[in-house]
Amino acid sequence: MKKMTLAIALLGLISVSSCKKDDKKSSNTKEAKLTSGKWQLTASLYQQINNGVAGTEDDDFDEIEACEKDDFVLFTAEKNIVTDEGPTKCDPSDYQQTTQGTWSLIENDSKMRQSSFFGNVDWVIEQLDDNNLRISTTDVDGTITHKSTSVYKNIK
Repeated sequence: MKKMTLAIALLGLISVSSCKKDDKKSSNTKEAKLTSGKWQLTASLYQQINNGVAGTEDDDFDEIEACEKDDFVLFTAEKNIVTDEGPTKCDPSDYQQTTQGTWSLIENDSKMRQSSFFGNVDWVIEQLDDNNLRISTTDVDGTITHKSTSVYKNIK
């Protein structure tokens, strides 16, 4: 009986240890980082590339209304993209949170696909760590490419 109890205790210890390792490993994934907090926009960049020649990168963040600058985005574990009005609403009758579609990681987690009623947008993940998210998308119109980049900080 002692041997059986010892064996059960040892198996329990091994399974707890392996769970902790898996948890540590899984918290390092891009999905875990995306779902780890509240992402607040800090820059909204735009660049035009004409025949392969890149123009200057302009930041339109200053043109965003002050009441929108405290908004944040949640990437939920259920794969929804939820925008939150933050502490300051532009219109008091607006919903605090609105679902803007769904998200999924594609191409070996190098891109994030945003899906909504209006279609899909694929964003290249340029940077993603515990505190920063930088994603970009391009639209080609003949010889001109329009690159839009969104930069977020995690306000947890």
